[in-house]
Amino acid sequence: MAQEAARAHTEVFSALHDKRTPLHHLADSGADLGPKPTIVGAHEWASRPAWEWLTRADQVEVLGSGGGMLHLVAGGPVVTLAAPGAPLLANAISVTSAGEIPARPGLANPRVPQIEMMPAPAAEGLAEALSARTALGTSRRGRVGLAHLERALEAGDASNAGRASDALLGLGPGLTPEGDDVLVGAALAVAAAGRAVGLSPGARQRLAAALCPADSDRRTTRLSATLLRLAAVGAGPEAMGRVLGGDGAARLELSRLGATSGRALLAATDWSLSALSARARR
Repeated sequence: MAQEAARAHTEVFSALHDKRTPLHHLADSGADLGPKPTIVGAHEWASRPAWEWLTRADQVEVLGSGGGMLHLVAGGPVVTLAAPGAPLLANAISVTSAGEIPARPGLANPRVPQIEMMPAPAAEGLAEALSARTALGTSRRGRVGLAHLERALEAGDASNAGRASDALLGLGPGLTPEGDDVLVGAALAVAAAGRAVGLSPGARQRLAAALCPADSDRRTTRLSATLLRLAAVGAGPEAMGRVLGGDGAARLELSRLGATSGRALLAATDWSLSALSARARR
């Protein structure tokens, strides 16, 4: 990565280490950082796709920031630099201390693990489960999308999954709308438990492709489109792998992601696993 580029912008990255600095004041949305930015910080964890996108990008722009995360548009996909203590999204590179970026940090595969132990079927519908944690289940469009999602997961039906994404994609405010968080959670549940409930590899792939359509970049935010693209191949937040392994601390960590994103993601993943479990018990 070229070290001479964007020297005037290194304070943006340095500020990730300074909790006294309000990051939303430093991220100049759309600021051109030149052909390859200087990024300060040593790296403990880097998503392999994110690292490849960032190092291959000819141009990088600041998209936005918040919660200890700085989002960069790297030639199309979004790469997120995460300060210490910030959640590690599937597109994240962890920045830990001042210094130049290593030539090759340890790269992580952010795919969720496959699980065998399934939860009991949910006692309530997805809309009801989400209504208690987010506003998504209270909107008409949201409830229509969630109803299609329920049918898709209970029947392993890609057609209903496509109808769900048509309704939910881009639904809600912010860099990652709640509707997108739900689609990501459902896709990760399919990746984690699809084999255990008897879905063939082809069926799992069709469901994931319908939940996370390839044209998401034209229908929702840039960050959400990137996370959907990764969820389509089973890649999710680093903490989600630990959540699926029964780590309660990871669940609390993930629940604090964004204003509502973490709660929506967890609710959708939990409910989707229960729906898949109900399918397997028939």
